[in-house]
Amino acid sequence: MDLHDFLAYPHLRLYLPGLARGNSSMVDDVLGEYGVLRTIVLETTQFSSAVGVLTRTDSLLVANAGFQESGLYHERILGQELPAELQSMIHNTHSPNRGKMSLMRHTRTSRSAPHQWMRALLMKLLTSSPAAEEPTTPV
Repeated sequence: MDLHDFLAYPHLRLYLPGLARGNSSMVDDVLGEYGVLRTIVLETTQFSSAVGVLTRTDSLLVANAGFQESGLYHERILGQELPAELQSMIHNTHSPNRGKMSLMRHTRTSRSAPHQWMRALLMKLLTSSPAAEEPTTPV
């Protein structure tokens, strides 16, 4: 699929309030730098809603690589690489959303000892050098 074909499809945008400026995404920021827009037919904060619409329409959803391989709809969702032109545009961008990662959790796990340990482990691994010492297991 080339960029022209990519832009011809209707798009779904999954966003999480507070993680991106104005509910935009890196893809939208990059396209905007080149004066190009995609047609967003649904914006939602609910992943299940986006996937449900995705399985019933010809819309596209930009998501993490491999997400379609797991979950209930893996047989009904086809994953593809972003168009080469868009990948090049992303590589050359100065988007404030480029390379950002967020660790999300449900509020019910905030005080859970195993979840706290896992969050601490992930944060240590993601923010330290490769030579950092190995984490210990929770007691």
